[in-house]
Amino acid sequence: MKLKRNKSRKQTLAHVMHTLIAKMGKSHLTREKYETVSGRFCDVMMENGITHIEEPEDLAGKHLRIYIRTRMCEVEAKSLNPRTVQNDAACLRQMFRAAGLSAVANSPDLSNSALGIPSGNRKGTKVPTTDEGLAAFQRTAWDAGRPGLAVLLGLCRHLGLRLLEALMANAATLSRWLKEIDRDQAVEVIQGTKGGRSRRVRVLHKEAVISAVNAALQVAQAQGGYLVIRANGKVSTGLKQARSIVHGWMTRQGVIPHALRYTFCCQQILEYERLGSTRKDAQRAVSLDLGHGTGRARWVKMVYARSLQPSALEPARAAGEECESSSP
Repeated sequence: MKLKRNKSRKQTLAHVMHTLIAKMGKSHLTREKYETVSGRFCDVMMENGITHIEEPEDLAGKHLRIYIRTRMCEVEAKSLNPRTVQNDAACLRQMFRAAGLSAVANSPDLSNSALGIPSGNRKGTKVPTTDEGLAAFQRTAWDAGRPGLAVLLGLCRHLGLRLLEALMANAATLSRWLKEIDRDQAVEVIQGTKGGRSRRVRVLHKEAVISAVNAALQVAQAQGGYLVIRANGKVSTGLKQARSIVHGWMTRQGVIPHALRYTFCCQQILEYERLGSTRKDAQRAVSLDLGHGTGRARWVKMVYARSLQPSALEPARAAGEECESSSP
């Protein structure tokens, strides 16, 4: 059934893409990413005079080629990373599959190499934020009258939270975490997680974590229960406005909250090792703490903890195991 003609061509195409995204049933964070890509796709189609797409089956391989060609011009102008184009192409292929166009999406003529997308890796460029750097960002937030942003960064650093998870921690959540730390030496992260999957973060540096959570709780209680409020001191109108406040401030100050998860990861691995775990077991444990599952230990090693040197304990442990196996 075609849409009514009173909609603009761009609105019609946007509706088609949003219908496909809804059909895919991804988590809310993944949907946001797909919606961003679909928005750019609509812009590129309109700019190139492609206005006839009214149904999912109207999509074709030539549309993907045009989009990638446009994005590659940005790569050549050094204004875009090739990895971004790889991600965009992957998103669009998934949308094509949701439209019943798997043959198009899987066509060798539309592979990354055929489209001229350079190869790359997923290591990224982030490095762990030092504690000195974190302290400087926090002082800036306090001086700017934004205590909630200062303590929010502390939660990201000491519990390895994603920005949205820290943002959604209110006074009730923080009070619960304090009780869980005392009782279980761990906290249960429920709100703001990817795919709504709760996770348990083991607390290995109790004093530092309690200090960070207590600081956040005091600020939240003084701000009506929330960490992020408007500049006039009033509670934000909703999550969307709170996120806008956080992202705007972080961008202006050059803060990369996700890099604090790298710092947490490295410290957590070293502490697991100190408690007797091997490096591989420590990486598996931290993968759970970060919300990735035990199957992402290699991802933790290659991305989050790539700044760590190989464990000095491993050769000694290997030698000890060899001696034990050779003993009568």
